[in-house]
Amino acid sequence: MSTATPDRSTGTAGPDDGYDDRPIQRPTAAPEGFLETGGAIAALTWEALKEIPHAGRHHLPELVRQAGSLAVGSLGVILMISLLSGGECGVQCEIISRQFGAQAIVASPVVLCTIRIISVLVFGYVIAAKIGCALTAEIGAMKVHAEVDAMESMGVRSIAFLLSSRLLAALIVLPVVLILSLAVSVLGAFLVTAVLHHTVSAGAWIHTFFTFLDGADILKAFGTGLVMIVAVVSTALYFGYTVRGGPIEVGIATARSMAVNVVMVTCITTIATLVLYGTGNQLPIA
Repeated sequence: MSTATPDRSTGTAGPDDGYDDRPIQRPTAAPEGFLETGGAIAALTWEALKEIPHAGRHHLPELVRQAGSLAVGSLGVILMISLLSGGECGVQCEIISRQFGAQAIVASPVVLCTIRIISVLVFGYVIAAKIGCALTAEIGAMKVHAEVDAMESMGVRSIAFLLSSRLLAALIVLPVVLILSLAVSVLGAFLVTAVLHHTVSAGAWIHTFFTFLDGADILKAFGTGLVMIVAVVSTALYFGYTVRGGPIEVGIATARSMAVNVVMVTCITTIATLVLYGTGNQLPIA
């Protein structure tokens, strides 16, 4: 009397052995190669953008909920890290100015360190870690528990409800958070150099800072931050929406989203810095 032996390498089993004969779920299937993955993210983002009007008309409560969640859950973390990074910029600028005997204009390199580079870079890293990972994990968990399939079976357009609402909420809330983070980073540098170390007086610091600050610097930083917001949120939504498998695969997708977003934020900052500040007289020192 022979007994059928289950073939677990293919996910199939012999008759009446008690094993599930369905194929084994494989880890998250992502397109191979950088260009293929980027194209898939762009295609899904375009679909989400096209569904924004539908989300605004039919899923307004979800949109408001997501906007409130972003504001309440991320504002404090982003502002605290921006304050600390601004203080670090202030320390470094003070050290450099002392080396040249130019403590009186210690606020001038703060413009370079905060507004032009560090503040936007730190903002991108924080939203990649805090917001991006949360979005991937949330949507990925819904995906593997068949909640997305249930929405589709009830006639709910999952891309509009899950992706478009979150993307629109991010575009509404995060630009405001970006402006606040820029201001808080400058405040951190001011507190360290003018209040804590008394390198110059508060009035001299403020006068020097706004003398060297160009209004275009704020617009450039804001534009770079907007690109980061769209890129980070779109990537996180893609990895969450396309996850397959179980909880392990959700973790893999979250880690992959984090890695891609960190690299992408760094590349966006580098390219923006070279393009926007690579040429021309950007620091008016006689």
